[in-house]
Amino acid sequence: MTLLERLQKKLRSSTVVALKKRIWQRGRPLGLTSKEAIFILAAENNVGYSRELKKLSLKEQSKIASAIQVSQSEKKRRLYYKARSSVSRPIKTQFGIINEPLLPNSVKKDAVKMAGKAYLVLYIFENSIRNFINKVLEKEFGSDWWPTKMNTKKLSEIMTRVKERMKEEKRRAWHGKRGDHPIYYSDFGDLILILKSHNRIFNKYLKNQRRKTEWLLSKLDETIPSRRIIAHHNPLSDRDLSRVEGNLMDWTKQLKFIRDNKVL
Repeated sequence: MTLLERLQKKLRSSTVVALKKRIWQRGRPLGLTSKEAIFILAAENNVGYSRELKKLSLKEQSKIASAIQVSQSEKKRRLYYKARSSVSRPIKTQFGIINEPLLPNSVKKDAVKMAGKAYLVLYIFENSIRNFINKVLEKEFGSDWWPTKMNTKKLSEIMTRVKERMKEEKRRAWHGKRGDHPIYYSDFGDLILILKSHNRIFNKYLKNQRRKTEWLLSKLDETIPSRRIIAHHNPLSDRDLSRVEGNLMDWTKQLKFIRDNKVL
């Protein structure tokens, strides 16, 4: 059995062509021909090659021996950094150093990334919507709009849930409060329902958008999956992160239009 056949058996390569391609790719960075690189792959995978190596010239043997030494050094370095990366390391935050000893470093890196961007964007976006709803309905109906205009069955259910949450917070006197207005005790889905229930009112403030209130609702609907992931302390993909950031940018431009045109 040739060295190529033994290597194919050890690596369980499907075809000789595929294995030869792998040999060529391994040898290229080291400046080796495929004839020489097969010994590198054999050495890396503990396939005996001394008999075949002795058939080569002394110059070729020396070149291959040097390449094998370089390859083994690279392998040791990769193993070192792999082992080093598996050790849970402290992370620096604006609150100080967090030295959790068991959590994978990848999770800690995600935490820093999500805190610095994802959570910040979602926090601003959601509270901006709350503030917008409160300002619009207060302008239209007065400061007591919450008890007087939350008068449909579904809106009254929101009021009931909010009332219970406010009671619960009062019982936990040692803990800080969410906010002064009841709307800060509402869920993200509650905000969507309030916008839908009073869409004719909100249409006046979003009249520059072709779909008016529906335009804003579509932004909120797109945000829901990302918000759920962050709420359960999982990372967003770069694509999803870009989407929520884009929604906030679109919304802030709309608010600038409202402000500049003295609509609100």
